[in-house]
Amino acid sequence: MRRPIFTDEHALFRDSVAEFCRRHVRPNIDRWREEGWTGREIWQEAGRQDFIGLAMPPEYGGAGIGMTKSKAGSDLAGLRTRAVRDGDGWIPNGAKTFITNGSNADLVVVAARTGEGRKDVTVFLLDGDAEGFSRGRRQEKAGSTRPTPPGSSSRT
Repeated sequence: MRRPIFTDEHALFRDSVAEFCRRHVRPNIDRWREEGWTGREIWQEAGRQDFIGLAMPPEYGGAGIGMTKSKAGSDLAGLRTRAVRDGDGWIPNGAKTFITNGSNADLVVVAARTGEGRKDVTVFLLDGDAEGFSRGRRQEKAGSTRPTPPGSSSRT
């Protein structure tokens, strides 16, 4: 049944996603289940097809921001990650747990306290290969039958 809120453009998008899944997801699903994760190639292809990062300009290739924090949930007031001045830059120090597909990230968005006030929070964009940045051990997540790739990351 066709819903009146959807346009022909919605139908084209839905058909494109279905075809993408037939070509790129279905042939790999058994391997991904066995390995316990999808790897980055499917995300890269989904980005090339403009299926992710829809609200981001194309020159950025899509992006996502996870704002939950270890022992603080989504309450930014409970943020424990800190960043301190180092010359002209900043050095963030903290940890993030359970970042879905975090091991695939080339760029990592980090929210960190940069002062003592409630509003002294700054968002940093870190290179996933930056010195001092690391990804933690594989962790089992709810709904997973096998461990997922490293999703915990920290910079010390």
